[in-house]
Amino acid sequence: MKRTLLYTCITSILIAVSACSEVGDIDGIIVNKEKSEMATYALSVDVAFIEFAAEGESKAFHITTTTSWQITAPAWCQLSTTSGTGNATITISTSENNTGEHRNDNIIIAGKNANTITIPARQNAKNVTSDIPQGNDNLTPQY
Repeated sequence: MKRTLLYTCITSILIAVSACSEVGDIDGIIVNKEKSEMATYALSVDVAFIEFAAEGESKAFHITTTTSWQITAPAWCQLSTTSGTGNATITISTSENNTGEHRNDNIIIAGKNANTITIPARQNAKNVTSDIPQGNDNLTPQY
């Protein structure tokens, strides 16, 4: 009787241990394999801010990751590509900003099962001519 009870206990323990190894046991917490495959991936870029000249120009930045990613950008930025997987170099081009106002917006890179990165972007405004008449240097302030 004692021997049967001992074999039953040992068998139960072996079944429990093998079940943990098949499913995954991390620090005493049983983890389902399907959920553990949903790991969070690292996503990084080599810039914190991008500024473009008023005349328009192209600049590049690098994405470092092992997952897929997608980029959204303002309409005044033309991207060399908007999605991919793994490391990449992205070129952003702007045309002349003759709107009279600086452009400020964000470039957003989102990775699958990864962090989202926001890069502030700015394009300076082309010099705007003033409505003040030129050539009258003899103006006297009125007090």
